[in-house]
Amino acid sequence: SDAMCTRVRCSLLSGLTNGAISCLSESSNISMASYEDTCSFTCNTNYTLTGSDSRTCQIDGTWTGVQSLCVNASEAKISGGSTGSSGAAIGGAVAGVLIVVIVVTI
Repeated sequence: SDAMCTRVRCSLLSGLTNGAISCLSESSNISMASYEDTCSFTCNTNYTLTGSDSRTCQIDGTWTGVQSLCVNASEAKISGGSTGSSGAAIGGAVAGVLIVVIVVTI
């Protein structure tokens, strides 16, 4: 039988609320993202990006990095305007379930 090659595809990245996704792809249709295609994330004014600032389609059909979110900058600030060790806004995705954790210390 003849060997056949098929292009590795990654699933469609979910939309970024309060931001934009920009992808470099060989295909004009991002729903057809392929191996080594890269997408970058930016947030609207007054929003802060959490998660990965870019993700790349891997050889196994998964994306590098973690789910990106745009959070309201004023809501993400912890007393004194710091998001350092006293608190942070963290976003991620596990098995298709969106997890958002906001840590606040008083």
